[in-house]
Amino acid sequence: MNLYAVLSDIHANYEALLKVEKDAREQARKEKAELRFVCLGDVVDYGPQPDECMAWVREHVDPNLFVCGNHDQDVVTDGPPQTIHSDYWPIHLWTRWKLADEHKAFLVEHKEWKRPSPDGLADFTLFHGSLSGVGDYIKIEGTAETNMGQLQTPYALFGHSHYQGCFCYEGEFKRGKWQTYFLQLTAPEDYRKQTGPLRDSVFAKAAENNLWKPLPLNEWRPLPLMTQALLNPGSVGQPRRHDSHKDPLSGVVPHDPRAAYLLLALNGDGPGQYQFRRVPYPVEKTVERLRRLRYPEEPEFKYAVIDQGRPSRNRDDPWEKLKYTQEHIHELLPELIEKTLIPTLLQGW
Repeated sequence: MNLYAVLSDIHANYEALLKVEKDAREQARKEKAELRFVCLGDVVDYGPQPDECMAWVREHVDPNLFVCGNHDQDVVTDGPPQTIHSDYWPIHLWTRWKLADEHKAFLVEHKEWKRPSPDGLADFTLFHGSLSGVGDYIKIEGTAETNMGQLQTPYALFGHSHYQGCFCYEGEFKRGKWQTYFLQLTAPEDYRKQTGPLRDSVFAKAAENNLWKPLPLNEWRPLPLMTQALLNPGSVGQPRRHDSHKDPLSGVVPHDPRAAYLLLALNGDGPGQYQFRRVPYPVEKTVERLRRLRYPEEPEFKYAVIDQGRPSRNRDDPWEKLKYTQEHIHELLPELIEKTLIPTLLQGW
């Protein structure tokens, strides 16, 4: 049996990555299986150790099982980031400064963000965000169905949203009627053990919101035979609340701050199995490293602000935003770390 550990959105969180690797190797020994790693992009940005994470990926992930994320693509450009909100430019510019040239060269060489039927995964397509674009999201039914219509393989592995779960049609007879679920998301173990009004109200709300249902963690499930499936391993380095951005899941699933990834078990006989996993890691070490981040007193890449021959005072102009971020980065970076990046690690969005 071949075992694949599918990782996405590591986001320079090396502490989380090491714990995921350890857990995956323990599962491989338990299953007596050969282990291979898959990476769905966004190795860098947001976190304090981009070089360590890139070195790990280059050592452990076959390039044929790697796709680039939008942060990986933007970090090797010189101008304004194309797919990253300007609020996050301070940490992004720090990452550009910090990331070693050899890792940037690797990302330039391996810039593909989607890969159909890679070696050993003939039934799968790998992509970062969506089949329509590296920075596009699949978070709701409509975009999932659109991607299924474009998919040329039975299954897809994707990331970007940081939501651990899958889109897959699955029916069951429940409460006297047949119900079909499409969106399925993982939930913490203690949540699944709850009983009484709270759990009933959660399931009632779930039924009203596109009939999604919670998925178990750390349990093998068969890949579907008669329908396609889009599987998202979640984020290794920055897990987020499933109710982010006011999606239809608001207030339904509690945040799980543990590192997330996916295991695939394939033996060449049948479609195989998968399980979503969560792994605790020493988040306090990542927080400590974030707080120690410093930008050089004399920024080395003012080159990124290019005189276009047309001076602009428009605050919405990306070049003006980039210039402002560079000029104020010593204040903006610590503020972003304390007000956004650390709370996201601890509480989700």
